[in-house]
Amino acid sequence: MDLIRFNQYPGMYNQMLDENILDWTSKHFSKTKTSIPKVNIIEREDDFLFRVAAPGFTKTDFKIEFGNSELTISSEIDFKKIAKEEDKILRNEFCYKSFSRTFSITSLVQRDSINAKYTNGILEIIIPKAEEVKIKPTKTIEIS
Repeated sequence: MDLIRFNQYPGMYNQMLDENILDWTSKHFSKTKTSIPKVNIIEREDDFLFRVAAPGFTKTDFKIEFGNSELTISSEIDFKKIAKEEDKILRNEFCYKSFSRTFSITSLVQRDSINAKYTNGILEIIIPKAEEVKIKPTKTIEIS
């Protein structure tokens, strides 16, 4: 029996499928075919909150640096830490590999007050805004 590809979507959509433009299986992988942790960035009134989904790591696995208005989050993991050399691995779907992500922050921040914590697989980095850029309440001006 021959298998024939069913052409449900003719035209441009089918061409995109043929060219793997919509191939979601590899969109979140680095050039080394390892998973890059997902990051949510939230701007709040007084700070920026970075939430990095990185289950299976420990807080000592991360390196966080802030310089030249850039936040860099990186980790170097050695596979030997995860499995013993004598272990026979039948399937390995965990992507515990080294990564580095850099984010530009154009607002003024209080770099000496940046803090981070790692709980339940989520790395949270809080970057306080400088007083000059914080949203201040509206002031009513009396006319004399």
